[in-house]
Amino acid sequence: MNGEMAPIGEADLHGYVDGQLDDARRAAVEAYLAANPAAAERVTAYRRQNEMLRGRFDPVLAEPLPPRLASRRRPMPLLRVAAVAGWMVLGGAAGWALRGADHAGQSYSMALAERAAVAHAVYTPEVRHPVEVGADQETHLVQWLSKRLGTPLRVPH
Repeated sequence: MNGEMAPIGEADLHGYVDGQLDDARRAAVEAYLAANPAAAERVTAYRRQNEMLRGRFDPVLAEPLPPRLASRRRPMPLLRVAAVAGWMVLGGAAGWALRGADHAGQSYSMALAERAAVAHAVYTPEVRHPVEVGADQETHLVQWLSKRLGTPLRVPH
C-alpha cells in the first residue's frame, strides 16, 4: 500500500469507543471526529450506551455462581460409558456389514454403466432428442413422451 489509511468506518468508531485501536488509527479517528460533528455525536451516544449497559449488568458479573453451577463436574457414571461404547460398537458393526451394499449388491461402476446403457437405448433411436425440442413444439414433445411411455399423456397448461 502507498501509506494511505483506509477510510474511517463504523467498525473504527466502535473500536475507538471500546479502546481497541492502535495509536495511529486512534489518531486518525480523532481527526475524523473533529471534522465530523455527526460522527462525534454518534460516538458520544455509543459511550452513553456502554455506560448504561455497565450500570445495568456489572452487578450481575459480581454475583456469585449458584452452587449447582459452581460444583465440580461429576465423573460420567459407568452405565453411560457402557452405553456410549455400545452405540459405537453397534455403529461400527452396521457400517462394516453395509460396506458393500450399494445398488443391491452391484458395484457403483456397474450401476452407472447400466444407467448409461438405458439412457443410450432411450435416446439413440430418435432423430430429434427431447432436449432439442423447443417450447413452441409442446405437442411434438407430448407425443414423443406418450410413445416412449406407452400411454397417452395429458399435460397441464
